[in-house]
Amino acid sequence: MLLMLGAPSQIMWDLAPAIALEPHQDQDPPPFRPLEPTSASENETSLHSRREGQEDHWGWESRDWQPLTLANGQPPEVPAYQACASSGSSNAGSGPTVGWLWSFPGSGNTVTRLLVDAASGLLTGSVYDDESLAAGLPGELLDATSRKIASERLTFVKTHTFGNGALRLGQPGLLPPSSHWPLVKRAAALTREPYAAILAEYARQTTDCHTCVLRRIDNWTDFEAKSVQLASMWRAINEKQLHCVNGFATSPSNAYSCGHAKLVKLEDLLLADDRLEHLRALLAFAGVEASDERLRCAYEHAEMYHRTGSLTVPQTFCSDHVRPGLLSELAAILEPGAAKLGYSPLDCSAVAEHQKEIYSLPP
Repeated sequence: MLLMLGAPSQIMWDLAPAIALEPHQDQDPPPFRPLEPTSASENETSLHSRREGQEDHWGWESRDWQPLTLANGQPPEVPAYQACASSGSSNAGSGPTVGWLWSFPGSGNTVTRLLVDAASGLLTGSVYDDESLAAGLPGELLDATSRKIASERLTFVKTHTFGNGALRLGQPGLLPPSSHWPLVKRAAALTREPYAAILAEYARQTTDCHTCVLRRIDNWTDFEAKSVQLASMWRAINEKQLHCVNGFATSPSNAYSCGHAKLVKLEDLLLADDRLEHLRALLAFAGVEASDERLRCAYEHAEMYHRTGSLTVPQTFCSDHVRPGLLSELAAILEPGAAKLGYSPLDCSAVAEHQKEIYSLPP
């Protein structure tokens, strides 16, 4: 991931696996109370409220991911939601409004969660149960289907809508069913320039790591095959995100009903001169207000995870190693949807300055 304050910011990463469900308890939510800091041992016990032994409803295989670390290789001293407790203020009024943080993997879900947790003092949850993220993002291990937890602690719930379960149904990109997640009432559709997102996800799959850099590609045939597969998945998720944002997928009977939806571009959140305002708007979507000091602290905290040295989009997709025809095949899949989001086509013969900024985001 990358993120530089006071200059155009950059980043990378995300993704993980396994879901667990708890029966919904129909009761009035308790009044909102700010989340009190907890010790590491309390994080390990009280925050891990999922039930063990439940199947992965989205088909993710179990894998041992390398734990989330700072850029210096050390584990974070405090989780993100505690990092800015002494900087400025945040307020969720009567309690946060829980929404999906919905993205194609590689679109920056993890760094967005770091920013939201640090700025809000609350937690982002997940449909997965990825213990490798828990040191920085302890909400990963919370049962996000619990009414008490959702009403007191959560702002967003991470999902990639990308698992084998959706593929088996022939409907990749579907949001998890509202019958399993009745407390999630809205969706922040997080997007990223597709070639950068695909490269980021390929790096994660290759390194088994959310924050590791990809310095070389050893198997270009594998890279090409996975790029096409991932491009098709990006298109499927992008289509459903745009349907939600444009209000075409809000019927209760719709298989991917998403409620109120907001489009969030990673480049706006990290590269824009007014990125504080974009983070403020994302927090407001979850019913949270934060002071400028708290927002600046959130970016400073995320910067601690900043890594450099990974391959870029021009170094991979524009490499002489790729087979003839790959770029035109990918363009046919990606660029109609990318154009709707304002992303320019990839032109290897003349990578424009703004494209250099976008494509410098390492995986």
